[in-house]
Amino acid sequence: MRKDMDKLLVTTPRVGSSMKNREVKEARRSAREGDYDNLPRNSSMKPKSRRWDDRKQLNEYLTPLVRYLKKSCGRPWNKVYSEICENMDRRGAVQDHIFQHLFDYVECNPIFKDGKPHRTGYGGLSRLYKGDWSFYIDEYGYLRQPKEKRPPWGVRKDNLNVIKTKDSSVFIIKRESDGVWFKASLEDWEASILAHFACGNPVWVTDLLGAENICSKKVVLKTLSRREKKEYSLV
Repeated sequence: MRKDMDKLLVTTPRVGSSMKNREVKEARRSAREGDYDNLPRNSSMKPKSRRWDDRKQLNEYLTPLVRYLKKSCGRPWNKVYSEICENMDRRGAVQDHIFQHLFDYVECNPIFKDGKPHRTGYGGLSRLYKGDWSFYIDEYGYLRQPKEKRPPWGVRKDNLNVIKTKDSSVFIIKRESDGVWFKASLEDWEASILAHFACGNPVWVTDLLGAENICSKKVVLKTLSRREKKEYSLV
């Protein structure tokens, strides 16, 4: 672990650093032209305009941190974390910011389903895939990276328990435990319970449709009638 990792990650040229302060530029032009009556009495180093190109923006360069985690895969997480803490002081705002991103990338308490690592988040459980800057700690305390890459976006065509409809927000799904078919509609949550949508959808629905398809929507289930089953050739 580099001792100057905090400077490498955060102390980089910020977006907009090459932009000039237009207010100061106009004042200097007026001074050169001898128009001293219109010069401001004082001027801020920061432009007063709210336009995006007049301001500097934070630029986070976190690739070295991810590269270090990749090289550390297969090592005990306690040793990896100790090396990170050796030169980082969480009492500093900049260095503490690095720890926040660290635990965004590393899942310390993964949930294994069918031997695959998952993390809890929006919509319930979600798979960890390789290439998503995702790491996890296995049951033996070693830092690991998922082996499988994320499948193509969308519901798998070979999934016999999911039927797509013309409406991208409506799916026909089957609960495998009892074979009941449902019409699953993705709707917006009410404002009063928006903060609790992560635990509102059934886990089996999230596993079937995928958290990336549900996102922050509410899944409304309606049992299919016999007529609707005939419509989708399910009987």
